[in-house]
Parts: sequence; C-alpha cells; structure tokens
Amino acid sequence: MEGLLAYDSGSSSEESDESPKKKPKVTESDNIIIYAGSSRKTENGKLESPFKPGKQCRLFPNNLTESKQIVNACNSSVSTQNDFYEPLIDDKHKTSACGYFRTSTEKNTKSAALFDSGNQKTKSSLISSGPNVKPYVSKRQREKLAQATSSSLMANQPSQDTDLTLRNSSLKGANYHPDEAKFLNRKDTDQVCKPSKKLHLNLKGHTQGVNCIRWNVTESNNHLLVSSSMDRTVCVWDTRQGGACMQSLTCHTEAVKDAKWSHCGSHVLSCGYDKTARLFDVETGKEIKVFPHRNYVTCVQFHPSDPNLFLAGTFKSSILCWDRRTGSIASTYSALFGQVQDIAFLPGAEEFVSAAEVVRRNSTDKGIMVWDFRSTAVLSNQIYQEAFTCTCLKVHPYESHFVAQSNGDYIALFSTRKPYKLNKFKRYEGHKVCGYHIGCDFSPDGKIICSGSADGKIFFYDHSTARVMRTIEAHSAPCTDVAYHPILPSWVATCGWDGQVKVWT
Repeated sequence: MEGLLAYDSGSSSEESDESPKKKPKVTESDNIIIYAGSSRKTENGKLESPFKPGKQCRLFPNNLTESKQIVNACNSSVSTQNDFYEPLIDDKHKTSACGYFRTSTEKNTKSAALFDSGNQKTKSSLISSGPNVKPYVSKRQREKLAQATSSSLMANQPSQDTDLTLRNSSLKGANYHPDEAKFLNRKDTDQVCKPSKKLHLNLKGHTQGVNCIRWNVTESNNHLLVSSSMDRTVCVWDTRQGGACMQSLTCHTEAVKDAKWSHCGSHVLSCGYDKTARLFDVETGKEIKVFPHRNYVTCVQFHPSDPNLFLAGTFKSSILCWDRRTGSIASTYSALFGQVQDIAFLPGAEEFVSAAEVVRRNSTDKGIMVWDFRSTAVLSNQIYQEAFTCTCLKVHPYESHFVAQSNGDYIALFSTRKPYKLNKFKRYEGHKVCGYHIGCDFSPDGKIICSGSADGKIFFYDHSTARVMRTIEAHSAPCTDVAYHPILPSWVATCGWDGQVKVWT
C-alpha cells in the first residue's frame, strides 16, 4: 500500500528494538496505528518514515482506503513549519486522539506556545514521560498568552467611557449647576479657588442688619443658604431659583444672632436675644424644639461627630452643651469671661476653642480658650495675650492651624496642636473691624482667606503669603459675615448691616 506504513499494535517494543530490520506486520483491521508522518521510498524501494515509532497517532477508519486518505491529509498538514499536532502515546496513558486539524485561532495562540517543530528531542522525551509532564513554554510565549487572555476579559467588561457617560447622565438628572458639575469632575489637586469678581445674586428680604450667613454643606442641598437678622427672622434662600426665599422662620421674639445647619441638612438651629435656641424643620418651617437659657444666646455650634449634641455660648460666663433628644443640659463650661463671640471644634472633635469678649484689662487670658469637651476642663488660656476681642474663629480645612478675627484690624493665626502657639510672623491685615462682629472664612482648598470689613468691602488674602489678592465694594454698610461655597471654587456669600444678602462669583 503506497504512502502508508502500519504495524501491529500487539507487537512489543522489545521485539522492535532487538530486530530493527524486521518489517512490521501490515493489517487491514478497523483499528490500526499509523505513523503521523509522510513516508517516502528509498533507492531500494523500501518505505521509510521521518518520525520515530514512539510518535504515533490513532485513527479510526472503516477500511484501509479511508486511512490512506487521512494519512495523505496529515502529510500535507505537517509539511509546513507552523503546523503541528498532538502526539499520543499508547492506550495505557489514555490520552486524547490527535491528527485532526486546528482552527486558525488555536494555531495562533495555543499551538505555537506548546510545540516547537525544531525541538524533536524535547517532544520525544515529553511523550515518554507521561501525561502529567507539561511541555516547556517560553517566557515570550507565556506573555503572549497572558495578553490574549486579558484582552478577551476586557472585551466582556464595560469600558470606562461607558461608566463616565452613565455618571454624566445621572448628573444631568440631578439638576446640578453646570459650574458645580465641572468642579466635581476635577481632582483634589486641580481644585484651584480664585477670588470672586462679580455680583451674581442680590437677595432682598431682611429689613434690618444681617448678623450671619451659612451655606448648607450636604451634597444634595448645598445650593441653600441660611441667614439670621436683627429683624427677628431666619431666612432660607435657594440660589438655584434666582435667590428665592424658601422659608422665613419667625418664631424668635427678639433679634437672631446666629444660625447653623444640622448634619443632615434639613434642620436649622438658631439662637438670639430672646434667651432661647430653637431647632426648625426647613421643609415644613415648623419649630421642633426650644432650648431656654438664663442669658442671651450669642452663638451655637453642632458637635462634628455627634449630631444630637450642640454647644451654646451665652452672654455671661458660661457655655452649655445640650442634648437635643432630651432637651436637657449635658455639661457646662464656666469661666470669668464676657459675651461668647464664637465656638469652633478642633480636628478630632475632642477639643474646642471659644472666643469671648474681653471686659477687663486683667482678663485677656479669657479671650481665646481651649476646652476639653468631655471633662469640661480648660486646656489652655495663655494663647492670645493682646487686649483685643476676637469675633470669629475658623479652622483650616486641611492644615493644623486656625484663625481668629481680632478687633485689632487683623486676622491672627494659631496652631491647633498643643501649646496652641500664636504665629507672630504672619497676620492678615488691611480690613477694618472697628468693634463690629466681622466674620471670615477659608476657601474649600484652604488657599484663600476671605474677610468682611467695617467699610463694607470684601478682602481676599493669600493664605501662604498673607498678601491682599483682591478687594470688592460689597455693601454700603459694614460687611458682617462671609461664607465660601463648600464646592464651587469662586462662590462667596456676604451679608451686612444694610439688610442685604449677596452672592459673588
């Protein structure tokens, strides 16, 4: 039979080794074992195979004619260097059949990685060592296989562009301000705040001077603004609807001194000269609870980590900690100082700073004091020894220091760590206080300090160099308070004794 060399599977390998010249028997059974290679005739007319008898391939033809066709197909497939096959050993190792054709994709990925046509000795050793031994795969081939696997996995996962598209579509549905959405997409290192340039909104509704103004810090309600006034009202403004007044809270019977947003952003805590602190629901405009005091309440401050506790500074010698769940006093902080101007918690919420009015020359050590919140003990009262009352306290959003607005017409800088030293080499000068309750604030990135002034101007200071970056003629009367927007980089809200609330961009 031309082009086909077969031998009996029952013959032992020992016999073939002892008599290599002995011709193998050719049988026409349905189950034969043939050499997976092309046979050629020598000069003597004998058939010679290029492969050793150890390399075998099992075929299952119905007759020898079919096997002849299969062998011819195998011969043509093995002719090139890139084609390959899976060698098989005998029945004892139970390996899979070979000799079938691979697809083009398998040839490019698995075949080239598994076998090398030029390494015949390695192939024969792998065949004789059993199925548990894996063939050698070079590092370059392993890298190609890893890249092909990763690319197939990435094809099954959604791309980042799809996630960004979905994110942008959700922002559109949330009715965000376009500048706000643009600012949210920036990284923290790219958030560069700049001084305001022009007037954006002029909110009119108060009939007397406005004492303080605060932005809502929650993400869903940061467009809301609250202001407290001497006309006994607390107003909530919506800056996205042209500055409309959403709520006007009129439960106070005297002038309202201070107002703060709760952590959830749906309640407002206010205090005033009617000797009460009141908690309101902004959505309904109803009063939730009243906290009565013996003296005027001049400032309030929520605890940063416990939303049920808040501090209330009074007109005379005491700061009270209230639990709004029970409506009772949790602790009292007492000292011989005058009216409490402001309260600010230090990082960690275990300590807080109070600024009080200096009523006597020998009481300058009570101007700025640091308290332990739990034990009510005074940690330091030797921070600020100048005979000026500080009207406002602000803690830097990232760095370990805080500032105090001094009646000496400057902003002083202090450390938030013990011993809370005053920075004698840096102060922010240029604006005027002149005995008014003038406020100040940090920009969201902490690089700018904004301050009101008794001449109605707004001053923007560079935090690192303390130089004046810009001034704006904001109000016709003293500008009493300023507040930077928690997200938008150049939005600043101001209020003054002229009864106006303005938003600058």
